[in-house]
This record gives sequence, C-alpha cells and structure tokens, in this order.
Amino acid sequence: MLEPDGAPPLIQIVATNSTSLILEWNPVPIFLQNGIIRGYKIIYKKPGEIEEHTVRVTPGTAVRGQINKLERFTEYNFRLLAFTVKGDGSALDWLYVTPEDGTWSVALLLLLNSAQCGWP
Repeated sequence: MLEPDGAPPLIQIVATNSTSLILEWNPVPIFLQNGIIRGYKIIYKKPGEIEEHTVRVTPGTAVRGQINKLERFTEYNFRLLAFTVKGDGSALDWLYVTPEDGTWSVALLLLLNSAQCGWP
C-alpha cells in the first residue's frame, strides 16, 4: 500500500455562520486510492502567510469537514488531501476563497480553482 495518487474532488463550500465554513467533497477515485483511505486533511492559511493550519477529518468515509474560528472579512486559501496509513496523498491546488462585500454567501459552488463568497 502507498499514499493516494489523487486528491478528492472538492465540490462545494457552505457558510454555517460568519466564522465557519463546511467543505464537501467526493471520495478519491478508487483507482487512485492505493489502499484504504483513513481520512482527509483540510489545510488552510491566509494568503502570503507561511503558517498553515490543518483540520483532520476521519473516518476515511467522511465527505465533509468544518473549519471554525475563521476571521471575518478575511481571504483564505484551502487545500484538501486524503491519507492512508502510508502517508498523505496529492493535494488539490490552493483554492482562494474571498469575502465579497464582507459577507459570505449561504452556499458556494466551486468552479475552477477560485471563488468569491461573503458572510451571512
């Protein structure tokens, strides 16, 4: 067994309140899993900062994870990857999520690698 060869496809971001987002994804395609997926990692940071924060989501059957304590009116970059017992798989490219007019929209469908949203 090895680490996954592919990243889970991210399908949407939903704002739950002014400082929390839920990311939802599809599982890594079976032919890219290289074993049993043990969980996922949501990695996020503010643009230009080196420090990254990680939220581990388990079990490997999970298809959503929540990030709390985000700062209002602040842009964030997100990545998502799956992991097995052998290590982390490939991550999605950085996704840039920007508040629009200081408010997150209720739901955000992701197109390409960037999106805009706002706080409720």
